[in-house]
Amino acid sequence: MILRRLFLSDEISCEFHDGLNIILGTKVPKKDAEANDDADTNGVGKTTIVNCVRYALGVGVSEFSELDYFKEKKYWVRLEIIQETKSLVLVRPLWKPLGDEVCIVFSGTLEEFHSTLNDAAVDLANLTSVEESKESLVSLKNLKAMPLDEFKSELSRLEHVDYSKAKISFQALLEYIIRDEKSGYTDIISMPSRTQWVQYRAIQYLFGLPFTLEQEIGGVNDVIGQKRAEFEMMNKELALRKITSSDTIVNR
Repeated sequence: MILRRLFLSDEISCEFHDGLNIILGTKVPKKDAEANDDADTNGVGKTTIVNCVRYALGVGVSEFSELDYFKEKKYWVRLEIIQETKSLVLVRPLWKPLGDEVCIVFSGTLEEFHSTLNDAAVDLANLTSVEESKESLVSLKNLKAMPLDEFKSELSRLEHVDYSKAKISFQALLEYIIRDEKSGYTDIISMPSRTQWVQYRAIQYLFGLPFTLEQEIGGVNDVIGQKRAEFEMMNKELALRKITSSDTIVNR
């Protein structure tokens, strides 16, 4: 998956390029600061860009769902990606309940997505309910609207993350790829919000290691335990019959 463009509105958007992308904030004067004070780059939107990417990829971001600002603006985050040479646009409204109920996967570029909306006279900012959104989007070409759980499964499928085998989702892997700026670097492997087996399985998966190895070992241990129990039952039976060697088995 390659990130191409992030879009919130005509005024708020950014483009990603091949290779390393560095997000720099333009320095702005501090509030109530003296004229000779240094300018500040805090609060100019660097973290918001990263959080928008995470949100468009199905991760819950409390900063969005808990703020009335995004609901008032009626922003729908749109992330154009390249998936195996194919352009896709991932879309989620930045407020609840729509953010958990109406997620979009569009086959095409961002321009094609906007053109499809314009041709159908659909304005995302005017879609304020789940029912209205589904009704307006259901007939649009190259577009699939779905609840968040299905959206996550679709992204896992696109990234070839087989949950039935790995028991981890694409969103779980994202925690290691897109790190939280406050807690994501405390430990390279351990994530405070994840159980231990998810942590190590995610690392194994990302490095191309056999991520089901622990599960397979657990299955072998179960078989060993079963055979051991059968062996103990046989020993008890032999002791009960006072059989101490193969010679005493004759005629018994």
